[in-house]
Amino acid sequence: MAPVRSAPVKDSALPPVPRGRQALSQSLTSIVDQGWLSLLNLGLGLLLIRLATKDDYGLYSQLFVAGLFATTVVEALVSSPLTTLASSADATLRESLIADLSRLQQYLAQALALVMALACAAVTGLATGTPPWVLSLCFGAYVYTYTQREYKRTLDFIDGRPDRVLLLDGVYGLALIAGVSLLTLGNRITLPGLFGLMALANLLALAGSPRRPRLSHQADRYRKNLAAAWQRGRLALPGALSSWVINYSYLYITALWLGTAAAADLQASRLLLMPLSLCVVAWARVACPMMGRLLHASQAGRLRQIIVHSAGVLEGLSILYICLLWLMLPWLEAHVLGDNYRGLGPQVLAWGVYFMIYAARWIGTALLMAGDQYRTLLIAAVASLALLLVSLSPLLAWFGTVGALIALSAAEILALLLLGRSIVVLSASSMPGLRQ
Repeated sequence: MAPVRSAPVKDSALPPVPRGRQALSQSLTSIVDQGWLSLLNLGLGLLLIRLATKDDYGLYSQLFVAGLFATTVVEALVSSPLTTLASSADATLRESLIADLSRLQQYLAQALALVMALACAAVTGLATGTPPWVLSLCFGAYVYTYTQREYKRTLDFIDGRPDRVLLLDGVYGLALIAGVSLLTLGNRITLPGLFGLMALANLLALAGSPRRPRLSHQADRYRKNLAAAWQRGRLALPGALSSWVINYSYLYITALWLGTAAAADLQASRLLLMPLSLCVVAWARVACPMMGRLLHASQAGRLRQIIVHSAGVLEGLSILYICLLWLMLPWLEAHVLGDNYRGLGPQVLAWGVYFMIYAARWIGTALLMAGDQYRTLLIAAVASLALLLVSLSPLLAWFGTVGALIALSAAEILALLLLGRSIVVLSASSMPGLRQ
């Protein structure tokens, strides 16, 4: 079902596809934004590595990943379908889609925050030594505000305004740095305090962000726009959840098999490679709406050019970063990570291989999302998940923590192979519009 169309207005043209310097400027702005977020995550992780116990850091990592689960659900049911639909919509339809799906996003964010808070209280109360309601309340507030900030980022990217995204994340980061500095000086770094602080930083960033004009609620329009989103979301959700399990289940399974300290080693080594992941996310945020417009305009030549150039840049950056990190690793282990995290070289190299495959797979994923190929993405995600679940336990038993990364890389390779044919067909397509 297609979204309902409102009466046309003057500004009814599709948003222009950025060219030349404008496209480069938008991409660089998004990369700077993701670099800033990467620096914040890296700094916070290193601070906890130095000041917290391995068990506390392992627990923080698991809660942080649980927060990503909430954003994954919102992304699949709201943000991804909205990005796909808005890329080929005129201004009037685009605003009605945003207004109606924003209402759905609010309901989802509130429900997920409540579920996460209750789950946190049930699972972590005994492990932290803190009354469960304190940590669960702070964590629930973090989940809600985090999903709100991520959704606001999605809207700004749809509008082609990565500069607003950078401003939003800049305010968030400065507030977080100020708060963490105060907690550190007062020797009050605790998990409840940290999640509460991140929730407050999210709120401050959202408070200073420009608000969109509100459209009046129309029940018929709302039902039809939600039906159009659900047509994509029902396929995107199981695929996104499978991808989340593929990307993060290793943390919980490793903790179960080898202990929380082993999970902390894996997360510490991943933390050093996170800039690569965030660069890929930065690229996808800009490229997905752009690819959707190019597909709608049947500009196959420009589409292929973007794919080839993106692959070259992302893989080249990955190789350069991995080489530099390998050279700096002895110094990082001695002066930054500390004695508890020595001997991470094999994990760092294994993560490097994984993120190179991950970058290639994400280029194909972004193209297929832009082309409304959610069924293909679902098939690839489910097959990859099956391979991961079958291989993870034996590989952990044979190779320890590196075995988890071998299983992750194998799952990404399988996904890339399954997406390959559809990527080639879609990038060469001259058919106008997206498949319904």
